[in-house]
Order: sequence, then C-alpha cells, then structure tokens
Amino acid sequence: MFVHWLDKDKIGLRDRIDPIRDYLKTENSMKSKKYSIVISVGIGFALLIGLTTGIGVYIGNRLAQDRQFAQLPPMELKAGTAARTKSLSMATGLIDNNVEALFVLDHLTGNLQCWLLNTKTGTVGGIYRASAATDLAVAGKSGTPEYIMTTGNFFFRGGSSGSNTPANSICYIGDANTGNVVGYSLSYNEQALNRGVPVNGALKLICKGAARTAIVTRDQ
Repeated sequence: MFVHWLDKDKIGLRDRIDPIRDYLKTENSMKSKKYSIVISVGIGFALLIGLTTGIGVYIGNRLAQDRQFAQLPPMELKAGTAARTKSLSMATGLIDNNVEALFVLDHLTGNLQCWLLNTKTGTVGGIYRASAATDLAVAGKSGTPEYIMTTGNFFFRGGSSGSNTPANSICYIGDANTGNVVGYSLSYNEQALNRGVPVNGALKLICKGAARTAIVTRDQ
C-alpha cells in the first residue's frame, strides 16, 4: 500500500516535471535561433557597410583622377616625316612651334638644302645649304654613297644671337658605305622671313662622328 502510493507520487511528479523540461528546451531553442538570426544580420550588415565603403572609395578615386586629367593642358603631337628614293631624300624638321622646314638631300651631288616657308605667303622665303658629301668624306671612297637622312627635335639653350634664333631641330645624314654621320641645324631671322626678305645662308655642322670603326687586319 505504501509502495503503491509512492509510485503514484513519482508518476505525478514526473508528469509535472516533463512539461517544464519541454518548455525550457523550446525556450532555449528559440533563443538560439534568435541569436543565430541576430548574428547573421550583423555579419550581413557589416559586409554591406564594407562593400559600400569600397565602392565609395573606388568612385572617389576615379573622380579625382578624371578631375586631374581634365585640368591637364591638351597635348600637341608633332612628328617629323621623311621620304627617300634612290637619288633623293626629304624630311621635315621643326623650326619653331608653328613652322617646319623641309630638308632636301640630292644623292647624286651630296648637296643638302633646307627650305623655310614664309608664314604669310606660303612661298619659300629662305634656303640654307651645306655639302654633306664633303663633311661625310665620301669623295674618293670606293662605291657609290648610300645616304640616309632623318630629323630630330633639339631645343638649343641660349643660342640666340641678335635677331637670329636657332631652329628647334637637327637634320642627321649618314653614309652606309663609310659609316660616317653628320648633323646640321641653322639660325634664322624670323622677322626678316615674315617680311619676305631673303634669309639664305649656310647650314651649321652641329655634330660629326663615325658609326662604324675600322677593322684592322694584319698580314699573315
């Protein structure tokens, strides 16, 4: 009788504890889900902030670069041109910011001419001359000279003398047979050229050298 009563108490106690245990499990499960949702939302929000910040920095840098490039002055591309046949070579060279000269080399005589145009009339206002054959020392050499010519920009410092201004280019001529190379330039009177006054003169020999060294042989 006593044992039976005790068993009934145990059963009643278990019936009262089990619902509480189930409630606590459910409550803990819901809390865990809430914490997981909060953590996921926090991580997503942090990623969103990082992505937005990165995009903002990228756009800011691009706008700064575009603003910097927009403030740069426009670049003017200037390049000399050259053409060659078997007996004649021509090339243009910069005289100043607005005028180019035409260099003409006669392969048959080795004579070099530089033509300057009048900026008002467009006609030839001056001709400068030099003997490339003499300066290249091709006379008396075996074989026909094989000339090659090109121009390059060169800005002389302190080269003005009175009303004469140095041109901003050098005309280079080489002979493929001897390997000799020379460079010419000129000084001109811009005011006289624009007035139509002849400004003929001589081209100045600026540089001279050899691109090929002689091969020394000895008798066997």
